[in-house]
Amino acid sequence: MNREINIYMKESISNNFFEAIKQFKQLPPSTTFPEGLYEVFWVGPKWFQFVAKHGLSLFGFKNWVGKEFSGNDQAINVFSNSTNGERTKRFPMEVLHQPSNIDSKVCIKVCYPRSTRFPWPFVIDEFRFFEPNKLIGLSYTKGFSALPLPFHLIKKE
Repeated sequence: MNREINIYMKESISNNFFEAIKQFKQLPPSTTFPEGLYEVFWVGPKWFQFVAKHGLSLFGFKNWVGKEFSGNDQAINVFSNSTNGERTKRFPMEVLHQPSNIDSKVCIKVCYPRSTRFPWPFVIDEFRFFEPNKLIGLSYTKGFSALPLPFHLIKKE
């Protein structure tokens, strides 16, 4: 593991909106794919976290809890049934290593197929490893990466 990664592992992952974006930009390019179930943790002030979590319901993401990565070019979103806690999987995604639209360094880019319900075909998530089991994610709509919305994914299984 190189020295640059070790420096970040000693810091904590930021819950501050702008600091999380800054941390993403400072991380080295990601050259491996995540594998396993990663749970979402919202970033930013409490009011923003509330809006982010509940606002997703308007777009078919009610009770979204994270993403399951296959370790290659495929992933799927994971949802929890609020009454019995059972997990379901919907909205598969393509996972790529590509230059980031945020800073041009290679990242893990997640894209939705055109057949996915609106607005998801227009949404891109970019990730970099903060630590081996923690990802900093930035979400934005195609053509508008100037103000990405940060969130964290932390490996559950």
